[in-house]
Amino acid sequence: MDYLYALYDALISIKVPNDKARAVVTCEGKIKQLILDPDFMKEDLEMAMDALVSATNAALEAADKKVEEHISKATGGIKPPLGR
Repeated sequence: MDYLYALYDALISIKVPNDKARAVVTCEGKIKQLILDPDFMKEDLEMAMDALVSATNAALEAADKKVEEHISKATGGIKPPLGR
């Protein structure tokens, strides 16, 4: 089970096309780093912000998927009940 706890500290990094924006998140769903190309901001700030949101959402989705895959392996494919 310790490997599942270590999973939450794992980092997921997603870049949008052309490497103009990048988001780094943990598998726990915390944002660690947001990177935006300064030249991209000068070109079109609204598009740059949209790219950053897109990269962040994609990174969070990838983190969720990675956690689900590890939980599935640990439980033999049985999904644990949600809630407290």
